[in-house]
Amino acid sequence: MKQIRYGLELVFFRTYVAGLDGIVTLEMKSAGANALSEIHMNVTNLLTVPEVTLATGDVNYEGNVFVIGNVGSEAEIYATGDILVGGFVEAAHLLAGGDIMIRQGMNASGEGEIRAAGNVNGCFFEATKIYAEGDIQGDYFMNCDLYAQGRTYVLGKKGSLAGGTACAEQGLRVNILGNQAGLATYIRLGVSERLHKQELELHEQMRSIHAELDTLTRAYEDYARKYPPQIRNSMELFAKVQSAIYTKEKELEECENEK
Repeated sequence: MKQIRYGLELVFFRTYVAGLDGIVTLEMKSAGANALSEIHMNVTNLLTVPEVTLATGDVNYEGNVFVIGNVGSEAEIYATGDILVGGFVEAAHLLAGGDIMIRQGMNASGEGEIRAAGNVNGCFFEATKIYAEGDIQGDYFMNCDLYAQGRTYVLGKKGSLAGGTACAEQGLRVNILGNQAGLATYIRLGVSERLHKQELELHEQMRSIHAELDTLTRAYEDYARKYPPQIRNSMELFAKVQSAIYTKEKELEECENEK
């Protein structure tokens, strides 16, 4: 707490530090008829807005975003957490570090895009590009470009996927695929270019770790030949070699598990 004197008046300043990034709200609570009211300060990582349009401006928020109404064309929402839209989404761009849920669906007219580090869920999607590191789920997809690192589910009673492209690394479950008009619908399942690239990077990383382990093992064996245990075990450099071998073996084990 700081104090500053202005003339004869002493003014106190207090600094508050929050444990998370978010919005600060003040709430006045009455403590009774003869008592002073209490002021409560709250910090929340949820941003709630009525709607997002070109008129309201874009949203860029460190946390979760809840749009009560609609999201208009050319609007953009960026959130490090989840994005929940209670209304309808037009040709907008939504990017989330978590999940994205659209309650009333989205028609992007081939211009809008959704990208989520988690799952994407909505009632219906038309002419929308969707990329999810998790799963994609909806009742109806028409002329969309879908890419899920997990699975894609189209499981409504009349759930259908028609037109566009659907790529899912772990599988697809759909009630109706394509339509009677013969709309071209492309499906690609299983190993993707992303996984091929990741596998090549892992091979290169493992090759590098093996080479480092060979060098460290030769150094260890050299110490073992030159010095008896009671001497080498007290040597700082020998201890570092042992520690490095353990670390590299753990790295190699992690790479094997990921592969």
